[in-house]
Amino acid sequence: MELNGFKWLFSFDSINYYVPYVEEFVRYSNGSISKVFKDIFTDYEILSQDIPAYWLYTVPWAMLGQSVGADIYFSIQVSILFLYPFVGIMIFKLFQRFNIHKKALKYTLLICLFSIVFYYSSIILRDFHILLLYLIAINISLSEKQNYIRLILLIITIVITILFRVESGLFLALCIPVYLFATKLKNKYQIAISAFAGLFIVGYFFNYFSQIQEIYDTNHEVYLVEVETSSGIVNRLNSIPVIGNFLSIFYNACQPLPFWSVLQPVVTVKYGAEARNIMAFPRVFSAFFNVWTVVILSGLAFNRKLSAFFKSDIRFSVKMQVIIGVLFLYMQSTVMTQRRLMGYYCLYYVLAFAIYSQMNSKLRHQYNMIAVVLFVSLQIFGAIFLNS
Repeated sequence: MELNGFKWLFSFDSINYYVPYVEEFVRYSNGSISKVFKDIFTDYEILSQDIPAYWLYTVPWAMLGQSVGADIYFSIQVSILFLYPFVGIMIFKLFQRFNIHKKALKYTLLICLFSIVFYYSSIILRDFHILLLYLIAINISLSEKQNYIRLILLIITIVITILFRVESGLFLALCIPVYLFATKLKNKYQIAISAFAGLFIVGYFFNYFSQIQEIYDTNHEVYLVEVETSSGIVNRLNSIPVIGNFLSIFYNACQPLPFWSVLQPVVTVKYGAEARNIMAFPRVFSAFFNVWTVVILSGLAFNRKLSAFFKSDIRFSVKMQVIIGVLFLYMQSTVMTQRRLMGYYCLYYVLAFAIYSQMNSKLRHQYNMIAVVLFVSLQIFGAIFLNS
């Protein structure tokens, strides 16, 4: 399957890491799921960079596909597409947390089809799995009533996320205090649960502090140092304290710039033609979708009615998650890939639609026009910068 130099639906990691490892697990398993489980966890260490959850989920799909004559790639792709409806359900549930019911399905479909979510549903990576886990955790943390079952489910979700990507799971642990503080403690039993959870988190942090520090240093070396030694826009923005980081977040959300750059036939690139994606065209829509989201969210700062809506009608737990989302994006402002950011991107998509639903037709038209003009201006800027 090849078109204009784009080979399969592969990214660099897919063809050089994920597919070969799945093939190896299937080859040595001899059809035994128990042997696969044993091989995956033989050398696993807590808070290591290994990804056992990905293999635990993907290898059985590959074995099932092999039993019916399907190749490894197809089986893995189906395993990711299987998660797609559940992502949609979690986004739909988020709209209900925002008290949006009538148009929740319509808005959910728009996010699933026109945001970056659609693009990454076509790529064999672990980010779509982590997206679903983030949405589950965020939904649980926004629950109005506290009970031990939800808390246990939240902790399990965080642990599974750690087994997919350790740094993503560690950050997701912030959902626990959101859940504990945002829900009302009505009796001694709930207070005891909250106290135990708090002590567990603190104890876990101190017990594995050295490993957590190592994870931070590794990510710093991979992303921040790489940016600091480059000569691109992100490096220039990163040199500006605080404001530069927020501008970098916006610049990342606007990618690709210009939008047609991902549609051009590519035969030779750094990692070969297979590192490109024949499904690149959805990124054109997602770039505009992100710009539109930023413009709508800006209404909180420039429109008193929308600001009052956020202050009075948005629940405290949602506000906490919005703030955590800002921290999440800020900490990864130098990471020039949107796949790691999808979890909180979806939260902001939902918030943008919640704000949009409070606008009258005139205000909607104004903000839509601003989004279009800004998007076109960014494409012109991207074309000029690219040519230079």
